[in-house]
Amino acid sequence: MSAELAPPSGSVRSGDQQQPTFRRNLLPWYAVEAVASFATSLFSTGIFFFVIDVLHLPLEVNLWLSCVGGAAYVPGALLGGRLADRIGPRPTMQIMCVVSIFTALSGLFGVYTRNPAWFFGAVALFNFSSTMIWPALESALTRSASPMGMSRRMTVYNLSWSFGALVALAVGGSIATVFTWPGVFMAAAGAFVLCVLMARYWAIPANEIAAHHAAQAAEKHSAAPGDETVAAGRRAATFLYMAWLGNGLSYVGVNILMPVMPRLVLAAGIRSYALGTALAATSYLTRFLGFLLTWFWTRWHYRARWQLLAYGALATSFLWMLLSPNLPALIIGGMAFGLATAMLYAASLYYSMHVSSGAGQHAGIHEAVLGVGVVLGPMVAALVGGPADLPAKAAAAGIIFAAGGAGLLFLTLRAAPALAYRRGPAATEKP
Repeated sequence: MSAELAPPSGSVRSGDQQQPTFRRNLLPWYAVEAVASFATSLFSTGIFFFVIDVLHLPLEVNLWLSCVGGAAYVPGALLGGRLADRIGPRPTMQIMCVVSIFTALSGLFGVYTRNPAWFFGAVALFNFSSTMIWPALESALTRSASPMGMSRRMTVYNLSWSFGALVALAVGGSIATVFTWPGVFMAAAGAFVLCVLMARYWAIPANEIAAHHAAQAAEKHSAAPGDETVAAGRRAATFLYMAWLGNGLSYVGVNILMPVMPRLVLAAGIRSYALGTALAATSYLTRFLGFLLTWFWTRWHYRARWQLLAYGALATSFLWMLLSPNLPALIIGGMAFGLATAMLYAASLYYSMHVSSGAGQHAGIHEAVLGVGVVLGPMVAALVGGPADLPAKAAAAGIIFAAGGAGLLFLTLRAAPALAYRRGPAATEKP
C-alpha cells in the first residue's frame, strides 16, 4: 500500500491495519447524506403542499415560509462549518441529527392546530438544525482517507443528496395519502433517527478523519488535467466566486419554484397531491442525472463557459415554467432546470472543497451562499404582484437573473488569465 493511501493515525484496531476503502470510510457518510436529504425534503415539501392544499392559504404564505427558512439556513451553515472545524465533523453531525429529530416533529403541532404562525417557527428551527449537518458531511467526506479522488467524492455526494430529495418528492404525496399528514413529519423524524444510528454505529471514529486533505493525492486519477495547477494559483478564487454566485442564484430560482409548484400544478389541471409531487420531481430526476454526468465528464472543471451555459439554461427554463404553466412546460422546463442546477451546484461544491483542501468553513460558506438565494428569491416573489400574478413574479426573478448574469460575465473576464495560464505550461504565475 502506497504512502499516499495509508490510513491516518488512529485507524489501527486490535493491532490490525485496515485499508481505507470506500465501503469502510466513505459509504457511511453518503448513506447519512441520502437519508438526511430525504428527511429535509419531505419536511419542506410537506409543509408547502399542506399550506396550499389543506389550509388553502395564499401563495405568499409559502414564499414567506421559504424566506424564513433561508434566513435560518445562512447562520446554520456558517455555524455548522465552524463547528466541524472546531469539534470535528462527526460530533457535529451526530448532535445536529439528534436535534433535527425534534425539530422535524414540530411540524406535527402545526398539522393538528392548523396554525400558520406555528409553521414559520417550525421551518426556522428545522432549517437551522438540519443545515448544520451539511458542512460537517462535506468536510468529513473530503478528509476521510480513501483511494477515491476529490471529483468523484463530490459527485457521489451530489448523487446521494439529490437521490434522497428525489425519493422524498416522489413519495411524499403518497405518504400523506396513506398515512395522513402527521405521517409525513413522523417519517422525516424517523429518517433522522436512522441517521443518528448510522453515524454512531457504522461511520468511522472521529479520530480516523484525517487532519489533512486525504483526497488530494488521488485527485489526479479522476480530475481534469491541469486542475491542480489552476487550484494552486491565486486566480483559483475567481472560479470559486463564480461558482458561489451561480449556485446562489440557482437557489433563487429553486426557492421560488418549489413554493409556487402547487399553484403551477393546479394551473396545469392536476388535482392530485400525489401526482403533483411526482410531476414536481421531474427537475429532481434530471438534477440527479446531471450529477451522474459529472462523474464521467470532468472537463467542465475550471472552464467558465460551462458555468455560463448552465446559468443561461437555468434562467430560461425557470421563466418558461412560470410564464407558461402547462404540462409540457413543467416537464421539459423542469428537465432543463434540473440539469442546470446540477451543474451550478456541482461547481460550487467542487471548487469549495478543491481550493480549500476540504475546510469545513469553506463548506459552510458554500451552504450559506445557497441560503442567501433561499432568502432572496421567495422574498422578492412575495413582495411583487398578487397571489396569482405569476408574470410579475417571473419579471422580478428575471431582473435578478440578469444582474447575476452580468456579475458572472465580469468574473469570466477575470477568469480568462487563469485559463490561459492553465493551457500554457511554459507560463508561470508569481505567488
